[in-house]
Amino acid sequence: MRMRSSLPLILVSTLAAGLGACAGPRAPLTATPNGYTVAIDDDVDELAKATEKAQIHCAQYSRAARLDTIGEIDGKRIASFSCTSN
Repeated sequence: MRMRSSLPLILVSTLAAGLGACAGPRAPLTATPNGYTVAIDDDVDELAKATEKAQIHCAQYSRAARLDTIGEIDGKRIASFSCTSN
């Protein structure tokens, strides 16, 4: 009986974790050894998060991320980074 009463709690915890993942960072639009491009909200924190992700991405190729442009495509704000040699 005790196991049945904990089942709903486990289910709710699992669903909450899954929904939390939806609110996480956005997937990049492009991610290559030469660059990283991602859609961001018009927010300083979003740009900081995108910059951190770009740095992590470029570091796997022993390169540094450099912000090239922030623009708009189809109503979405886009941050584009180059992966440059250190």
